[in-house]
This record gives sequence, C-alpha cells and structure tokens, in this order.
Amino acid sequence: MDDAPIVSAAKIRSAALDILTGREYSRHELAKKLQRKFDAHSSIDAVLDGLVADQLQCDRRYTEAFIRSRRMRGQGPLRIASDIRQKGINKELLSSVLAEMEIDWFSVVAEVNRRKYGLERPQDPAEKAKRVRFLQSRGFNLGHVVAAVDGFDDV
Repeated sequence: MDDAPIVSAAKIRSAALDILTGREYSRHELAKKLQRKFDAHSSIDAVLDGLVADQLQCDRRYTEAFIRSRRMRGQGPLRIASDIRQKGINKELLSSVLAEMEIDWFSVVAEVNRRKYGLERPQDPAEKAKRVRFLQSRGFNLGHVVAAVDGFDDV
C-alpha cells in the first residue's frame, strides 16, 4: 500500500495561507513554493485562483509593497523593475503601479546621495564618477543621478 499522504486542495490552501501570513507574495512566487512542497500537484492553480478571488493574494498589492520596500532601501526604478520581474510581475502591472504611486525619483536619489556622501559636492571628476556609478548601481537612471550629483535637487 502507498504510504504517501493524501494531498487535498484544502491542505494546499492551508499551506498557502500559512506562507501568506508572513508577507505578500506574487502569484508566481507562491506557486513555486507550493509546487516544491506538493510536488507540482494538479490543484495548485485552482487553489491560487481561489486565493486571488478571495483577495488573499494580489499581484497589485504585492507590487505596491515591493516598490515601497525597495524605495525605502534607496533603490531606484531600474533596479526595482529588474528585481520584480524575477518575482513574476509583468511590465504592464509594474508601470501601472509606478504611475499610480507618483514617486518623485529625483528626491529619492537625492536622499540616497545625501545619506552616502553628505551635503558636499564632488571635489573632482573622479569623485563625481564614483558617485554616479554608485547611484546607477542602485538602479537610478542617468538623469536622476546627474541631478543629484550636480546638486539640482536643492533648487
């Protein structure tokens, strides 16, 4: 006789709810976790559809939380977009949420620049290049970076 435990949709839903109690997850992330735990059981998609219908899982809500979190860490829109695509969020949803949030990326990059380098402007081209590289690595586009490094944020 087979000793494998019987997996029901209710058990998968319960596991999904346990996962979602910690933080928001994208549908893609949640599906991957459930597929690992339940060996790609055939009920996973139906369970996920039910969670979405019950508003217990929402990619829009996840995207908003992800953007807020990353913005508070001092990351820019390019880095956020790259990282969130790996979580299964499509470009259209990301663009829509970013537009709704109306984030002033110039003030975000200016704050990151101030925290890292203080109020001093770069003393030479090498220092300026170092700052530009740092801010670009945080995911800000060149227009935002140049404005912050050149001090246009305080106009």
